[in-house]
Amino acid sequence: MTKLTKINLWLILTIPLIGIFYYPFLPEQIVIYWSDEGFPYYTDKQTGTIVFSLIIMSLMVIAIAVHYGFKQITGNHITSSFVFEIICFGVLLFLISCAFATFSWNISNSFDLRSIMLKLFGLITCLTILLIVIYLSKNKMPISPPFEPTIIEVPADGHYKDHLIEIKDNQITFEDYYFPFGKKTLAFNEIESIEPRPSTLANGKFRYHGSGGIRTWYPADNDRDTRSIIFILNKKNKWTRIGFTATNSNAAYTLLHQAGLIKIKPTQ
Repeated sequence: MTKLTKINLWLILTIPLIGIFYYPFLPEQIVIYWSDEGFPYYTDKQTGTIVFSLIIMSLMVIAIAVHYGFKQITGNHITSSFVFEIICFGVLLFLISCAFATFSWNISNSFDLRSIMLKLFGLITCLTILLIVIYLSKNKMPISPPFEPTIIEVPADGHYKDHLIEIKDNQITFEDYYFPFGKKTLAFNEIESIEPRPSTLANGKFRYHGSGGIRTWYPADNDRDTRSIIFILNKKNKWTRIGFTATNSNAAYTLLHQAGLIKIKPTQ
């Protein structure tokens, strides 16, 4: 969980707290909305302070939860994730500011609330856009190492293991294959071939976990965009494929090549 997400969650928790703080000072009927013609809409203060706050809080929590679930399935890039979080941050700032302004107006009725809300909306929108532009200007898309699958020296027992895959005893295990978690093991005799490909968008560079189309499934790798090789595994008598990566691409490539599974010739 990023720092910005934690800030957003804390801001969400403040929404009902604002209503609780203002509750003793508010009249029994409070204005929460104005029509286009300027007519106020009233509600009792219990609904205006507590119920609406809880509804807004719940919607924001659901939005963040759905976003993270969607990210895990589709592999959204970290940049798009940050943009979503900063938009949530701007929305929360606006809602909290409006809550303060609305409750204060219901107590004193001494300023133009609609004008204040419009100014707040403009100010926070500009701030949100500015933060997004600053982030995008300082955080360029990651560049993968060159695609150079190379035979290197590996342990004689043919064993390779990292937090993504394990190659051992004529089989390969994907440590975080299923969503949200779960291993999957394939014996070498179940594999038709494995094709190393360059790390590109078409080959699943930003597919961090889940389906890349209807044919290829990618086990989880949150750093896939930094890998030099993306392996595409074709299963015997199966139409579906597995796209996977390793922290040491050349070590995994060497062992799979020694097992006779690699489709292309190595670069010496």
